[in-house]
Amino acid sequence: MIIGIDVGYRTGAVGLVKNGWAEVHDLPIITDNGVDATALLDLIGGEPVDHIYIEAQQSMPKQGVVSVFKLAMAYGQIRATVALSGTPYTLVRPIVWKRALELTRDKSACLERARQLFPKLNDQLKLKKHEHRAEALLIAHYGENK
Repeated sequence: MIIGIDVGYRTGAVGLVKNGWAEVHDLPIITDNGVDATALLDLIGGEPVDHIYIEAQQSMPKQGVVSVFKLAMAYGQIRATVALSGTPYTLVRPIVWKRALELTRDKSACLERARQLFPKLNDQLKLKKHEHRAEALLIAHYGENK
């Protein structure tokens, strides 16, 4: 099994893929305290996992200080939780996995590609706000085909 994690403070997701099977979950969070590390560890430790791909994060110009801090906190919590799981992991920059899947920064294109690749999950990918789920699945798909 390969896991892809789209990092977010309130909107991240975890995609699990294995030989045509897929599952997606919103990133477990604790309001105002970031990621629920215990729930995330349970999620990624449920079955044997070969590798985890985490979308690498960096600060961007013109981002607010508070939002950057919260995202960085969530990113650190995710990385620490994954490291504690003992599962090998790789940080992958968005430009790398999106280029490999011939995608751009367009969130709706990511949603459409995820719907094509994982039609059984279309109910979980039907709204524009589900782009984080789509990206988690696509990151896992990238890792599975790497």
